Amino acid sequence: MARASKNLVQTGVRLEPDTLRRLRSGRGLSDEIRERLERTFKLDEDPVTREVVEGLMNIAKLVALDFGAPWYADPKAHEAFVAAINVRLAAYAPSERTVAPAPPAHTAVVLGEVSGTVPDEFPRTIGRLREHDDRRQHAYSHLVEIVKRNLAGAKSATKTKEGGAS
Repeated sequence: MARASKNLVQTGVRLEPDTLRRLRSGRGLSDEIRERLERTFKLDEDPVTREVVEGLMNIAKLVALDFGAPWYADPKAHEAFVAAINVRLAAYAPSERTVAPAPPAHTAVVLGEVSGTVPDEFPRTIGRLREHDDRRQHAYSHLVEIVKRNLAGAKSATKTKEGGAS
């Protein structure tokens, strides 16, 4: 389906046949290319985070080779991937000597900060809140499916335990 817009400029790009095949999706070649370019521009805004994401993609492939399953499909592979994430993120941690800027006013209000210091638990609380906010604001179809599957499995396990306890 053609998308007419006064703001779009037509251009030509030479691609390898395999790349062209991979770009063809149900939504159209131009839309697919635009979406992929926008995604890379977003990643370019923060080169450190982009590097972390690329590293985690590489680690995910290695874990899948080690366990014969992706990290999200096998409990042991998941455990290994979480450990790898923790090690990788720890390597990027700022030095204890790093002087962090004061948190923005909205964060201080959320934290209830008055004294100028942030209690140890508050960064984890903010992290959990931001993860929750992100889930509500963006559609992560794979995450939704995995959570539903895990909830169904937990309900089934509960029913089995209750049935066996009679």
